[in-house]
Amino acid sequence: MKIPSKPANETERLQALSQYKLLEVANDKIFNQITEITSLICEMPICLITIVDKNKQWFLSNHGLEGTSETPRDLSFCAHAILDNNLMEITDTTLDDRVHDNPFVVGGPKIRFYAGMPLVDSDGFKLGTICLIDKKTRELNPKQEKILDLFSKMIITIFETRIKILNTPSLFKEGQTNEIDNFKNSLVQSIPEGIMTVTQNGKIFFINEKASKLFGYYDTELLSQNFFSLLKEKDVNLEKNNIILTEGIKKDQSQFPAELSISHLKDSNHYVVVIKERIQIS
Repeated sequence: MKIPSKPANETERLQALSQYKLLEVANDKIFNQITEITSLICEMPICLITIVDKNKQWFLSNHGLEGTSETPRDLSFCAHAILDNNLMEITDTTLDDRVHDNPFVVGGPKIRFYAGMPLVDSDGFKLGTICLIDKKTRELNPKQEKILDLFSKMIITIFETRIKILNTPSLFKEGQTNEIDNFKNSLVQSIPEGIMTVTQNGKIFFINEKASKLFGYYDTELLSQNFFSLLKEKDVNLEKNNIILTEGIKKDQSQFPAELSISHLKDSNHYVVVIKERIQIS
């Protein structure tokens, strides 16, 4: 195992990190939603937003690695990832000399795959990562790489906009554009899968443009539908947080093969549903 070296600008990086006051927003709803959605779209069990501090790595959001809130920096995969501006991907941890005998590889949770995208602020400081972890070897596809890149930029936008607001009270004036909400919405609209948030009884609260296109509705029309009416299989159990193969029903009543990935949003009575059209091989 190689202990990660420190960036050449480590002193300045830590100073920049402290100015964001991120401990105040650990496990905030918006970050937990980001890790949940990323995990669902990329079909991986673990997604973290990590902050690499002076002597430790701690989790701003933790989806799938319950019971752990921080690790020593010397054992951190993400401490390696922040040494570069680009994605760090380890397809098989047992073959990588940086981590092959890391305690988190040889012991629980037996990490076999890691992909971390650095969180790089506008001054070029790498504060941590958004990362995906699996217990089996695998490789990211271009779409998954793009998702990590998009969400890393969204996270930094939230960090920087929050500090701007805290430091400039006049931004709270009526009519001021909410940069975080605007960026969040544009990012979700750019995701290539359909995204919905629904209640247990099927009321739809949010959709993205791809979901409307999949079902052949205008946005306002789709929001007025019941989620279960859009599926051939009517008894879908949202509580199971699983992947379901079914048929989607379009506005014209034609059907398409659909794959649904469902997860309960933390601290909410809503469920997020990621919808993909399955490719059928004849």
